[in-house]
Amino acid sequence: FDRKTVEQFRLIGYENRKVADEDFRDDSVDGGEVGPGHTVTALYAVRLREGASGTVAEATVRWLDPKTRKAYEESGSVRTGAIDGDLWGGGAPQRLQVAAVAAYF
Repeated sequence: FDRKTVEQFRLIGYENRKVADEDFRDDSVDGGEVGPGHTVTALYAVRLREGASGTVAEATVRWLDPKTRKAYEESGSVRTGAIDGDLWGGGAPQRLQVAAVAAYF
């Protein structure tokens, strides 16, 4: 998360599966593995700084080919325009609202 645009952030759930930054590329460290054919969703509570614009965060996903064990990575960024709407005021899709409610329980 970029501290210039983000005032606060918090991962909702999965706290016990966090991997330290320095261990991200260490294949011997146990992290939040996802099996073949499975998906996972991570939700973050994010508070942007007043008037912030630009990059909010960069996410990198790393995986090992199950046959060759070769590592691959993909990265992408999230910008303020993607999350600056009101979650409860009708701006967010209903599926996101349901996920947010479920995550807090």
